[in-house]
Formats: sequence, C-alpha cells, structure tokens
Amino acid sequence: MLEKRVPEEEKGVPFWKKAEEEPGLNDMPVDGRYYRVPATEHTLILDGQPEHIETDADGVALNELDRNVVELQIAAARKFGRDPAADYKVIFYPSHFKLRLAAFFICLWSASAAVVWVAGVLPIRIGRLALARLFGLRDVHDAYSWLVGLYTIWAIQMARYIVSRERRRWKKYLSTRRRRRFPIKLFVHHTTGMFARLIVAAVSIFGVLPLLLGLVFEVYLVIPLKYTLRPGVPVTIRFWDCWAAGMLWGSILVQAQRYAPPNGISRTFDTVSNPPEYLVDNIDTAPQKLKRDGWFRIRLRQLLHEFILPLCAGLLSLIFLPFFLQWVIFTPLTGNDSFMCEYNLSLDFLG
Repeated sequence: MLEKRVPEEEKGVPFWKKAEEEPGLNDMPVDGRYYRVPATEHTLILDGQPEHIETDADGVALNELDRNVVELQIAAARKFGRDPAADYKVIFYPSHFKLRLAAFFICLWSASAAVVWVAGVLPIRIGRLALARLFGLRDVHDAYSWLVGLYTIWAIQMARYIVSRERRRWKKYLSTRRRRRFPIKLFVHHTTGMFARLIVAAVSIFGVLPLLLGLVFEVYLVIPLKYTLRPGVPVTIRFWDCWAAGMLWGSILVQAQRYAPPNGISRTFDTVSNPPEYLVDNIDTAPQKLKRDGWFRIRLRQLLHEFILPLCAGLLSLIFLPFFLQWVIFTPLTGNDSFMCEYNLSLDFLG
C-alpha cells in the first residue's frame, strides 16, 4: 500500500463529496498528503530531527525549516558514503488514513464474528432447541448440538425449496387446465408420496447408515480398547456418539474414494470423473441415479434394494457377529451365557 505510488489512487474526489463534473486525472484534487520518510531500517537518522517530513508530490519540503532538515539528511548520507535517493522516498498518505484503517479492521472483525456466529453459534443454538423440544435432551455435548443444528438448517432450506418448487410446478400445471378447480386429491397423493420418499431416503442415508457404521467401529475398535485398558469399568454404547462417529467415518470414507484408484466402490458412489472402461456398463447404480436425477426424482425402491438394504444387512452382520460367535462357540466352552455381562455392556439410547 505504501511501497508503490499509484497516481490514480492519489487523486480523486471523496465519495462523500459530489463532483459537479467529471474532470480529468490531472485536474482532480489530491486526496491526501505526501511525506518524505526513510526507505529502509538502515537509513541514517539525525538526532533531534523529525524522520517524516511533509512534502509535495516531487519530494520538495513545504516550508523553510523542513527544507533545512532535508539538506542535513542529504549531507549526512553523503558524508558516510550513502545514496540519499536510496535512503529516503516519498509516500502518499491518504486523508483520514487512521479512520479508514479503523473502519477496515472493524468491518473485518464484524465479518469474522458474523461468520463464526453463523457457522458455529447458530447451529449449536438451533441444535439445542431441537434436542430439547423433540427429545427432551438438555445436557448434550455441543458437538452433537452443532451437527443436529446443521441438519436442521439443511432440512429447513430443503423444505423451503420444496415448497417453492411445488408452487411453481402446480402453477404451471393449473395454467394448462381448462377447469379452474384445484385437484385436491392429486395434490395430496403427489405431495404425500414425494415427502414420504424423501423422509425415508433421508432417514436411511443420514440416520440409519451412519448409526450402523458407528456401531461397527464401536464394537470392533472402541469396546475392545476400553475393555483392555479398563477391564473393571462398564462399557456403555451411546447411540448419539455412534451416530456422530458414523457421520464422520462415512464422510471420510466417501471423500477418500476421490483420491483412490478407480474401483467398484468409487464407481458405486460416482466419485470418479472419467472411470475406465472396465468399470463402465449400461447399468447405473442407485447412488449414481440419485446424484444425476436429484432428490425429487428419487427411485426409493431401487435405492433401498440396491444400496441401503445391502449396506444395512452387511453392517448388521458385522455388528452381531461377535455376539453370535459368543453364543455359538465361546458360551459352550466357557459356560458363561452372557456376552453383555462378560464385557459389562449397557445401552444408552438418549445420552
């Protein structure tokens, strides 16, 4: 800002003053002042003399006292074998410079505070309100409240978009009908079907699958570590923790496929821009169709049959496999008929 002088920025009419006519660049007044200042930190400084001297655009001091100081600076620089032109330079100091800087930092702080509030505080407050009103939960970690708040905001925006979209579609549909009577039965049938498909798909993808994925990590990773480190401490499976962990692990696994070599998983989730020929066929997977057609043309039966139900079956098999092995193999050998008592397991659905 102060290193390079730009003539277009030095001259002009302030925005709060209205010019009667648009003058040329040479006819515009200078909106600020010029100062002769040291160019580097190694510049010789005279004791008892000012370092910053107000000058004109060419570097000439405005009064006799300042001109004498400039001559002393030139003489001192030449005396020690330095170049006066390299030691000092003329900078432009805009009018109300401190006020402009203060206004800039206030705007920057306000924008940062607004971003933090919208991205952090607002979802937490909405999540707390939703958990308290819907489930009666008040002592919940803010991380869960933040996740619930984000999905609540997303659901509100989705509902707003759905209402606006359906309003335009029905307005266009009614304009083509000869009869002006509103088709109530068709509207109820279409709307309830659409909302039912959206709710089932959203709950399955963003609720059931993350919960099951989190339970898999809980059963195979968290519980053995807790039992190994603290054998006598009861282990509690908290479903909110499992759901949040499932959302995190699911996002990581899906995003990691973008950087992995093309394979069947990346093709299933359509994360490869140009898949190789051996992964391309005429049959589209349900996630690909959902991504291509959108949520409003969702094929729920195909999505459940090809994507959700197989994943749920596989995850449930992984979850209940240790219990099944305990009941079939270890119980006859050890005589202990309770896997829950062996590991001191307890379930917490709301905490």
